[in-house]
Amino acid sequence: NSWTSPRQPFEMVCHLRTFPGVIGGWFKAEIEAPLPETPTEFHLSLVCLEEQGKHSRIVWQAEARLPPTSARARDGVYRIPVAFQIPELAEYNAPRCRWTLSVVAVSGEGVAYNGTFKVPVFATRLAPSSEQRAPAQDEGE
Repeated sequence: NSWTSPRQPFEMVCHLRTFPGVIGGWFKAEIEAPLPETPTEFHLSLVCLEEQGKHSRIVWQAEARLPPTSARARDGVYRIPVAFQIPELAEYNAPRCRWTLSVVAVSGEGVAYNGTFKVPVFATRLAPSSEQRAPAQDEGE
């Protein structure tokens, strides 16, 4: 399962490792990015937006910064690992919620390349147990 970010002079592709991402479990993916410059850092964010008419509000957001060594690189194509644990809250599964994954590759000159993907995230027990939070982990939180 792959999604493409069409607004770039090059094509970033999101390969989903969890399909769908699981509320109360994990969202995992790998971003394939052919970058013209060697990045100094990757900024990742997974956001749940609730649509409210013409406006939207952030319901939940997680961010991560990764060094370039966290990505596998070959011939200028970087494979950036993505993993976010999503808390189990009912409002994340509302019909008006939209989930997006963003990646920004920052270079030493401050030039950033970015891609944003709409991604599937749902509350489901049909996902593999390895992608769901174990019940013992929920106790005491």
